[in-house]
Amino acid sequence: MSVTYSGDPAASSRDAVRFLLRDTSTANAEFQDAEIEWLVSQNPNPYRAAANGARAKAAEASDSLASKTVGSLTLTYSERATRWLDIAKALDAQANKGLGSAIRPYSGGISKSDKEAVASEDDYNEPYFYLGMMDNPGTQSEYYGSS
Repeated sequence: MSVTYSGDPAASSRDAVRFLLRDTSTANAEFQDAEIEWLVSQNPNPYRAAANGARAKAAEASDSLASKTVGSLTLTYSERATRWLDIAKALDAQANKGLGSAIRPYSGGISKSDKEAVASEDDYNEPYFYLGMMDNPGTQSEYYGSS
C-alpha cells in the first residue's frame, strides 16, 4: 500500500484530506492513499471527506481494546476515539461554514412575479391545499372527493 503527501494541499484532493486530518507523515500514516481516494470519491468536499475518515478512525478505535499497558506506557483507545470524533465535528463545522446562503428556508409565492415564475416551471405540482378549501364543509372537494 502506498502513502504519499506532496506538501501542497491545493494540488490534490488527497493531499487536502491528508492535511485536514493532520496525516501528513508518510512514515506513520493513519490512512493509505487508496482509502483517502475512496473518501474523496464518496464526497468531493475535502472537509466532508476528512470528517468521514475521522469517523472511520473513531469507529476503529472504539472496536479496539479499552486500554493497553506496556511497561510504564498506557494507551487508552476511548480517548483516541473521542479525539477522532472531535476532529470529525470540527471538520463538519468547517464544511458547513458559508452554507447559510445555500441552505435556508424558502417560501415561494410571496411576490406575484415569484409565484408566476414557480408556477411556470415544468415540474411544478399543484398544491393540495388552497385558499377557501374549508369554506363549505360537507361539500365535494375537487382534490379529496366528498367529505
